Amino acid sequence: MIIKDILTIIKKVWKILDKNFKALSIKLSIMVVLGTILEVIGLGLFFPILEIISNPNFLSDYSNAISFVPIIQTYTQKELITIGLAILVIIYTLKVFYLGFLSWKKISFTLDLRSYISKTLFSNYLSFPYEFHMHRNSAQLIRTIVNDTGNFSAAIGAIITLISEIFVITGILLLLFYIEPLGAISTITILGVFASTFYYFLRNKILKWGERRQHHDGMRIQHVQQGLNGFKEVRLFGREKNFVNAFQEHNLLSASASKSQDFMHDLPRLLVELLMVFGMTSLILMMISTNNSLNSIIPTLGIFALSAFRLMPSMNRILAAVQEVRYT
Repeated sequence: MIIKDILTIIKKVWKILDKNFKALSIKLSIMVVLGTILEVIGLGLFFPILEIISNPNFLSDYSNAISFVPIIQTYTQKELITIGLAILVIIYTLKVFYLGFLSWKKISFTLDLRSYISKTLFSNYLSFPYEFHMHRNSAQLIRTIVNDTGNFSAAIGAIITLISEIFVITGILLLLFYIEPLGAISTITILGVFASTFYYFLRNKILKWGERRQHHDGMRIQHVQQGLNGFKEVRLFGREKNFVNAFQEHNLLSASASKSQDFMHDLPRLLVELLMVFGMTSLILMMISTNNSLNSIIPTLGIFALSAFRLMPSMNRILAAVQEVRYT
């Protein structure tokens, strides 16, 4: 259901974009894929490094694989660890700079899109006939140009984040499946069940909160506009309190909808952390029960712990992005 809803939203957004923004979105998608590859390579490098550190017989145990790269046999264990760490630092340095550049591109894309849409809407409204404005509340038009375009660009940013993190999670899970299939399957099951359950029970509520906030934000603008535009009449008839009370009613209702959304935005982070702790505990017990030596399980546990450290923020961002898209 989650995937179906996401694809539906992406199709709708794609229809709105013009050719330039479609081209930019394709370029951005390619950059996201490259970022994912760097993420997986950086994480995957930890496994051989941990294996070398924890296994004094690394060279002899992996002699067949090492034979394809004979130069490795000329190094000692400490030298291999040093070389591995140096490569790790280089890869992570490149990753940080690249992902920083990618983040700038994502932000630029969403904000440029907001500017384009708001300008297009304002231009269209000014070109509409007089009768159109006679039957429209100007406060609603202002809300659409100022607030709704901002919300729309935020939703686009959320979709980009969603796609990026799905690529990252997929890459990491494939890496884990290669290293420890049973542990990877357990991780996929736990994360999938949690995300589906969380989304299933809250998706309609999130949508209602978004609709309420939009309505009450529009009414807030309307009361402010009426109060300020009719300042002389308001002061003359002593109706200041009426306008303030009307504004505050919608102000509180808008805040109430936002409070619920913000709380649900933070809740997944706590639940995902708890799930990761249970998952790591279960994995350790499972590997110990299969009579694996402690030295042999350290690299696997290390890569799973590092993956969990990376998967937690990704899961949080995905759930937050889904909420953001439905909320706006």
